[in-house]
Amino acid sequence: MTAVLESAPQMKELPARSLELDRGELERRAYFHYLDRGCVDGYALEDWLAAEGELLRENSQDRGSPG
Repeated sequence: MTAVLESAPQMKELPARSLELDRGELERRAYFHYLDRGCVDGYALEDWLAAEGELLRENSQDRGSPG
């Protein structure tokens, strides 16, 4: 198994700031995804990942905009 890990491509190290997301905002957005779905249980991971994707896209757009 170590051979597999050793041969895996190394991830480029990202600046720590690019990985920082506001947990409270993530929770809020995931909850709104849950509400939009009609409060159907069983999709917590999908809701969380959707919220995380939104915040990552917004953060990358903010960093790319001038000033």
